Amino acid sequence: MNEILIARALSEGRYEWVHISGKIISVYPENGDIGALTAAAGPRPVTLIMDGRDVHVLEVSIPAKSYRQAKQAAPFAIEDDVADDLEKLHVVCSRSETSGKRAVAVIGRQLIEENIEVLRTANINIEKIIPDFLALPRRDDCWSVMQLDDRVLVRTGEEYGFSCDGELLATLLERLELESPLGIDIYGMAVPIPLPNLPPIQQHRVEGAEMVFLAATVMSSNLLDVLPDRYRAVAHFGKQGLKITTIFLVLALILHLGLSWRTSQRLSSEVARLRSDESTLLKQSFPEISRVVNAELQAQQVLTELRAHRGNDSGVLEILHLVGQSMRNGTNQGLELSGINYADGVVNLRITASDIASLERFSGALKSSLQVDVVNVEAGQGNVVGSLRLQALAGGKT
Repeated sequence: MNEILIARALSEGRYEWVHISGKIISVYPENGDIGALTAAAGPRPVTLIMDGRDVHVLEVSIPAKSYRQAKQAAPFAIEDDVADDLEKLHVVCSRSETSGKRAVAVIGRQLIEENIEVLRTANINIEKIIPDFLALPRRDDCWSVMQLDDRVLVRTGEEYGFSCDGELLATLLERLELESPLGIDIYGMAVPIPLPNLPPIQQHRVEGAEMVFLAATVMSSNLLDVLPDRYRAVAHFGKQGLKITTIFLVLALILHLGLSWRTSQRLSSEVARLRSDESTLLKQSFPEISRVVNAELQAQQVLTELRAHRGNDSGVLEILHLVGQSMRNGTNQGLELSGINYADGVVNLRITASDIASLERFSGALKSSLQVDVVNVEAGQGNVVGSLRLQALAGGKT
């Protein structure tokens, strides 16, 4: 039977939590410091309900065919809607979309990582982090409102909502008048004096502890999870040490016997991938090219033609050509082009590499012909993702 803990931070380093066993939730929450939470959780995964005042959820139009593409595009889609630098923000994209729009949660990167490190240092396996306002139950096209401690939680949709300080309730009521949901469900607090244009209000009692009430929604719903991917908890396999050891020995034997075959397949796959990347890059840059036979030759032909007609604008093609040459270089194996855009003479690349050294070799190879700035490097699971800004050297030569 699956067992988890659902917890939330209180004040002064204390936490409150409830136990979940299968579909059964404990009636009485517990509370204590981080040590008590560690002892209560043991090896079980923990879902953290986060203060929603630190989470900003936007509805964003992201033209993507898959969740993976939407996830990569989300930071750039909200760039004009946030004041901070993207490097300082943790951005999460919802898996579901409606009419091309997705919920995108934005949190200060330093804030969420500090909160996570406190739990990880205490050997707590974090499974999910859910904004507190999404822990409220909801009806279609209605808003849910609840006061929790010194703040008011407001859920406005399946993956949308916000939290605000309690004294801002009057401002909240004015917003309700403007946005006009079909109804308002108020949980565990007095019904405010209705304004003339407020929608119908239904008041609901909260039976038992507020933490139990919130945990019931969290455990029964697939909610927007803002936990960064690299912190995902490893599944707990139990204490069957001998069985696990045997499995690992078998896997190691299979790996040893298949090493030569894997190496050959990997090299063949790399060659095919690089050729595919060349074709993809050419098609993305020049949609009018419907069929790619020889990417390098066709790129040279297009480059020659554009040089004759558009003068200095062909600089971007030279940059792309140099990038393609460098990625085909034998010393730059294991690179993957995961994003590209161009504006005002600058090409921005997102490159996935097996390690930082590979990324540095790639950028170093380009520096003899281009101005290369490494904007950002993020560590993933077994790889790194670098953001590079490329432009022609001073004087206009590449």
